[in-house]
Amino acid sequence: MAPLLMHEEVGTGAADIAIPVKLSKRPYRLYFELSWEGDLSIDLLAWTAPKPKNLQPLGVSITTYNKAAYLLPNLETLAQSAAYAAGVLDLLVVNNGDPLPEGPAMAEVKALPNVGGTGGFLAGHAHFREKGYRHFVIMDDDIAILPDFIDRLYAISCFAENVHVGTMAEILNVPERIVKEQGANVSGSHTFGIDLINPFTDLQGWDRHRVYGYYEADFSGWWSLMVDLNGPTPTMPEKQFIKRDDIMFGYESRAQDVPTIVPPNLVVAHGEEGAPAYYYYDIRNDLILRARNSEGLSLSAKQLFQIAGYLMLSLQADRQRMFNAALSDFMAGPDRLQKSDIGKTLKHVRGMASKPLPIPKAPSEKDRLVAKDDKTDLATAEDVSDVPETQARLGGGERPRIRAVLRDWIRPSAWKTPDPLPIVENNPLLHARGQGAYLDVVPFTDTAYLRKREISAPFRFLHAVLLIAKLYCIRGRLLRAYKDRRTNS
Repeated sequence: MAPLLMHEEVGTGAADIAIPVKLSKRPYRLYFELSWEGDLSIDLLAWTAPKPKNLQPLGVSITTYNKAAYLLPNLETLAQSAAYAAGVLDLLVVNNGDPLPEGPAMAEVKALPNVGGTGGFLAGHAHFREKGYRHFVIMDDDIAILPDFIDRLYAISCFAENVHVGTMAEILNVPERIVKEQGANVSGSHTFGIDLINPFTDLQGWDRHRVYGYYEADFSGWWSLMVDLNGPTPTMPEKQFIKRDDIMFGYESRAQDVPTIVPPNLVVAHGEEGAPAYYYYDIRNDLILRARNSEGLSLSAKQLFQIAGYLMLSLQADRQRMFNAALSDFMAGPDRLQKSDIGKTLKHVRGMASKPLPIPKAPSEKDRLVAKDDKTDLATAEDVSDVPETQARLGGGERPRIRAVLRDWIRPSAWKTPDPLPIVENNPLLHARGQGAYLDVVPFTDTAYLRKREISAPFRFLHAVLLIAKLYCIRGRLLRAYKDRRTNS
């Protein structure tokens, strides 16, 4: 669309300019550019809209688990907003953990056993729907909120209808202003597949204009999502606990004509570190999502087989165990899930997970000299810096042929731990070739997981193959069971 000249002014001195724009009900994004000659100083620049006759309160629900150091400052930020001062912001804390060190005066606290993010969302949704509100915001406790964020979101709540409104999340752990996504869609053809909209866009980069397009998404993350309470009632099981609950809610809402949009002017900051146990919940809950919505989403035995093989060949023993456990628990059916104990499941999964280790520094030049000739005396060695160098990190490259990787399993040299260990940033299958062990970096951190070849890995793979074969045999019965549970929720 070609630019449209809407206003032109000639002269000097102060000017107060207002440009009316009539917008249709159709989806749109509207932005403008200013050009001038000479000096220009802008005191205030804002979009305004006619004030609704009746201002509806907006609920905000924050689910927390022993993160008071993050929660309390965020509550203070929300309490300093214009919306809170006007009495149209209603704050709720769903506390899944220990009692808070101090009771926040600005929020109601609802104490629950550890029901995870899923239970926290369901509690907040029921709480504000019972109050008769039109919208509520589900929000993480550990995000960083800009001072005007909730006021922007409140303004949108005055006009939003039949849509959930998501928020872009800047990645806290990097210096650039990179947002993870602008919403996402569930891949219908690829099991565990997610198609991100505008992934990893730099808000100060050359391609930042992409975020001003209009996109309807299946879902947006629950770091902050404004939910239309007149939309479909969430029916996901509370025992889902964490992971893929935001995807399930958004996908099933969109199937009932309530999509998610993510405006370009709503941004919070969110860390990207995740606990190792998340992998189990990602696998199990994605399988549940696809079983509940099998008319649009595939559940491919071939892709499950490929994932099992990848985990074995890339030496990810802990994820092999979690993958097999997730398959077993999914095949137990929705009734078993409903009867399961959240705490026992979490403890069991945590016991499978590897613990991240600090990435070791490379040896100094002096250490290398000593290692090369153990007769060298440190006192007489060449005077070099004692500051350890940073070890090289390996990344990129195409995946090797599977035949070449399989040959490593019968080569004795591949079972010897190399020294020093290679540090892998991405594509571990490439760098696992011929290595007895490697360090798999936790993104955006200085820690890594030690991946080692294990004799038991092929047997865990065979166990996965048997589980997948069983899943294929009982697939029809499982899909009906999960659909029936969704219908009767």
